[in-house]
Amino acid sequence: TPLGKFRYMYALDCTDPYAGIELAYREMRAALGTFLLKEEKKSSSFIDHFGYCTYNAFGSDVTHDNILAVEKSFCEQDIKLGFLIADEGWMIGKDGKLASFYANPEKFPYGLGKTVEICKQEYGLKKFFCWHTYSGYWKGLDSEVFTQYAIVNEPFGIPDRLRSDSVDQAFSATAGDDFYPMNIADQESGICYKNVSSVYRDFYLALKEQKVDGTKIDAMTWSEAFAEGRGGRVNVMKKLLRAIESASDEVFDGEHINCSSCSNDFFMNIGTGTVTRTSCDYMPDKPLTHGAHVQDNAFVGFWVQPIVTADWDMFESGSEWGEYHAAARSVSGGPVYCTDRPEKIDYALIRKLCTKEGKVFRCEENAKPTENCLFGTPVGEPFRIFNRTKHGDVLAAFGTAECKRETQLALSEINGLEKGTYAVYSSRKGFIGIMTESDCVGCDLKARDAEIFTVVKVQDGCAVLGMVEKLNPSAYIKEVSVLENSVCVMAAEVGKIGVYTEENGYREYFGDHIFVTKQAKEEKECS
Repeated sequence: TPLGKFRYMYALDCTDPYAGIELAYREMRAALGTFLLKEEKKSSSFIDHFGYCTYNAFGSDVTHDNILAVEKSFCEQDIKLGFLIADEGWMIGKDGKLASFYANPEKFPYGLGKTVEICKQEYGLKKFFCWHTYSGYWKGLDSEVFTQYAIVNEPFGIPDRLRSDSVDQAFSATAGDDFYPMNIADQESGICYKNVSSVYRDFYLALKEQKVDGTKIDAMTWSEAFAEGRGGRVNVMKKLLRAIESASDEVFDGEHINCSSCSNDFFMNIGTGTVTRTSCDYMPDKPLTHGAHVQDNAFVGFWVQPIVTADWDMFESGSEWGEYHAAARSVSGGPVYCTDRPEKIDYALIRKLCTKEGKVFRCEENAKPTENCLFGTPVGEPFRIFNRTKHGDVLAAFGTAECKRETQLALSEINGLEKGTYAVYSSRKGFIGIMTESDCVGCDLKARDAEIFTVVKVQDGCAVLGMVEKLNPSAYIKEVSVLENSVCVMAAEVGKIGVYTEENGYREYFGDHIFVTKQAKEEKECS
């Protein structure tokens, strides 16, 4: 180019967009060498457990007492919480800047470590995460406190395209027009660049000392605000990612969530990090955002399937949109966590998402839009996504304000579905019947409705639909052994297991380990 700098454009001609995106990343990975594929990374363990985030529930009122109230609530309902995120409010801040790597002693009078210890020893919590921004806190680090890091104080410069007058407030922020980053535009922030790796390593070691297991890093793309004169936004993002990932890998075994990070700068430079939030904030008090939230996550999840695990963000189980979001999270392939105040948690709904031990059995990939929804949902029809588990496929439909009539969804909308005969189970209607890959299922949804179709191939005269009390039944089957005249099923926990056999039709059995004799109408079950 005239500037003497390299610029790239990648194009691929393909007939299968899902296979095409996989090939595209492999070829870009080979050409650029700046990022890693998901298959090259270690998977995060916390996403296999049900979680909780304090953000919507408590705002900045994150305290020892409130966290233990959440743990006690789950314990009383005989559900173990797997991971907990202490969001904004746990730290010591001064005028919007981080003033310590240690928790606020007024909120955690016994020390954060004691709070975490109680969560783990008394309630069985697996992982405790702490939130922070890419620069520590909203306005970075306090230069008067962190004198050893050569903090630079300079204005937070928001590019014109991201200023509030160019953002639709109906889709922007729960907190209103003064939400970050608009309310800190042009204000002084404390930023560290020369010693950013040291900052993160020291920060994470201090968190580890407080028994913390990982982090949620917010506002990562805001680093662009300080890129001028430092090699540009790509260089700044790359340096930020290497500092975060190096510290996280060393201290937390790579357990962290990348948040507010969906930029090309981020995706083309991500290294060992895996879990990444793929949408704007979950905003329960913005009615227009709920359908868009599901669609945005599915679209971004499609684009980044080869490199990250999509995090669809927290949700409120007790809200009027609770089941809608729960259905989406159950088939998302990513972490599942709520953010209700303890008294508002819908535990009946939570039980559809995890086991009593707090274990979440997930789909194998990021959920993706069906091909007929990739470039816009058909007028008047629900938005559709698909995914697969170890023992079956799923096709999920989400109502929109435009849904006016019953529509037909083809099983073939599940990309890669083989020819054959399938048993189909609906989260709203129960067992539907036996179909071929070219058949359709009826779907009648309004704006807040969602329906998940579990699709399991009939093989050797049998199809195990799964634990039908769960929103994603086939995911909760651990093992299926089909013999000549019988089928043995091991499930994740005791519950109803739906099984179809050609001899007996569809029947439900109770237990966590069932033995079905196909040739006679008999079954054995045990727990």
